[in-house]
Amino acid sequence: MKKFELSNYYDLLNLHKALMEAKFHDNPDNKYIAGSPIIAKIINEIVDILAEIDPHANKSDWESWRKLENHMISEHKFKYEKSIWDKILDRVSEDDLWSKYTREEKIIATKNYFSPFILSKLEIENFINDVDMNEK
Repeated sequence: MKKFELSNYYDLLNLHKALMEAKFHDNPDNKYIAGSPIIAKIINEIVDILAEIDPHANKSDWESWRKLENHMISEHKFKYEKSIWDKILDRVSEDDLWSKYTREEKIIATKNYFSPFILSKLEIENFINDVDMNEK
């Protein structure tokens, strides 16, 4: 098997940007990327590496960036044109498996959808409740 490796900060940063675009684009070509456990794992690993090697920021800057709450202006209001919350809510509304998930599976799926952002327990609960309320 061939091995793919990136060690240059700017190569990793650009891969990170491409994955962020794929996960959070308003009109994705592939709606499965946002919730993919494999993509979640990869993007989380990339952000972990970037946090370690970033020549312009320290690890705590990246840790702060990863907290979803730091992208919020007020409840469910984000700095972006369309909130990350709303984009992911749209993706999950197209997830045919969501209604079949147990509570624990919904927690895992929520973390995958939002990766590389990290949600508090309250944010996870609020998101799951939002999705479940919109399904009814």
